[in-house]
Amino acid sequence: MPSRTIKILYFGPLAEITGKSDEHLEIKPGQTVKDLLDHLSNSYNALQDQSFKVAVDKSIVSETNQSIDEAAEIALLPPFSGG
Repeated sequence: MPSRTIKILYFGPLAEITGKSDEHLEIKPGQTVKDLLDHLSNSYNALQDQSFKVAVDKSIVSETNQSIDEAAEIALLPPFSGG
């Protein structure tokens, strides 16, 4: 099966850790949010110590077993404060 490309957006300290505000990443069909997070944690070890939420196509996900659709936009969002 061919791989697919998704876009990942990093915000705040997560952008500092990765050294980028976004990147395109190829994933295999059927990959889940958990698969992606495992991959990112291996690529950027400092992410393992961070608390953040994951949004898929602008919707926060609570279940990491959600599969990622082709051309999805993933955002890693650090905790926000203020009002």
